[in-house]
Amino acid sequence: MSRVRDLWHTTGKRAEDGRKAKTSRHPDMGGDPKAKRWLAVWIVEGRERTQAFSTEKAAIAHAAKMQADIERGEYLDPAAGNAAVATLARKWLRLCEVTAGSARRYESIWRVHIEPAFGRRPAGSVSASECAAWSKSLADQPETRRLACIILTGVFDLAVADKVRRDNPMRSRVVGKPKPVPLHREPWAAGRIRAVALACGEDEPLVLAAAGLGLRAGEAFGLGLDDFDLAGRVVHIRRQLFRHNAGFVFKLPKGGKERTVPLPRDVAVLLPGSAAASFTLPWLREDGQMAARPRTVPLLFTLRGAPVRAGDWDRHHWHPALRAAGAEVTRANGMHALRHWYSTTLQDAGVSLAGVTDFLGHSRKSVPLAAGVYGHVTEATYEAARLAVDSSLFGLRVVTSDGTVTELRAAQ
Repeated sequence: MSRVRDLWHTTGKRAEDGRKAKTSRHPDMGGDPKAKRWLAVWIVEGRERTQAFSTEKAAIAHAAKMQADIERGEYLDPAAGNAAVATLARKWLRLCEVTAGSARRYESIWRVHIEPAFGRRPAGSVSASECAAWSKSLADQPETRRLACIILTGVFDLAVADKVRRDNPMRSRVVGKPKPVPLHREPWAAGRIRAVALACGEDEPLVLAAAGLGLRAGEAFGLGLDDFDLAGRVVHIRRQLFRHNAGFVFKLPKGGKERTVPLPRDVAVLLPGSAAASFTLPWLREDGQMAARPRTVPLLFTLRGAPVRAGDWDRHHWHPALRAAGAEVTRANGMHALRHWYSTTLQDAGVSLAGVTDFLGHSRKSVPLAAGVYGHVTEATYEAARLAVDSSLFGLRVVTSDGTVTELRAAQ
């Protein structure tokens, strides 16, 4: 049970006049007359907790409140709120179940945008109004703001779960909830892809392969010669080339899963006649740890005899090619535009939503039930995708004669 203790007088011994004896904290005994006299005392899990107050009334009220919180199961240790936000953030980042790429981005956003504002603050001292002002300060960076708010909300959720504080200030109504800002993209025409690819010179095959297979940039850079199954007319997307700390690693494609995509005829023609250069790099697992053994891959595409650095590729190849093709250098015109072309081309050709989703490496969770559960990808789906890419990107047309589908070049 809770109680209040008088720090100026003993609890048992009495003076000659019958009054309680004075302790060394009493002003008459040399104690500080401005020191807090009354101590609220309560027991939690067999351990005594205390907090000093200047008045007996305040001490009694606090002790009673602590006792009531204990009985309701809502007790929070007053000292727990002193835990630094940075300490909780490190714990949250360690426990967060995301891919290695997302973990790296979360850590960067924490370090650059959250830690300077809240890192050294006691978790219990951060108010909702401060969170609202901080969130508003990132309004000119909508995507960064959205992710930063997710991170800080998660950190304070952890604080509530660990009984460091009673509420999450980020979930207050005064804190605006930033929404994803969709990036508007105008779908590219096949002619633009061919023009950009041609402007890339000897790296033209990289652009055409990325477009014809619907690859992310890292997947194109990590494509190996042994990923191609010419007999089955498919390509196995097994990895991506990933920038990690100061070097390169291999890791699974985004989403942590491999996939198999159709191999259009004229993408297969892009394969070099000689063996590709092999590179041995560490393998980054999805939990962010390095695998015990590195992987050796005969990379199909390199720059100056080394794995393709995304930054170098953009600055010295992709951006100049965009300008040469008359396209603006914008985020919407990054290499990801090739995947949007791939998706649009397949859908326009009647390839099923299940097939498009699988070939792009997306989850079926967000697609309608008919495609997500009952949609199946067959060889006919693969063939339809091959024909769609060949007829659009490589100038082939489909001619049906006596029930046989024959591919001919448009010029023929």
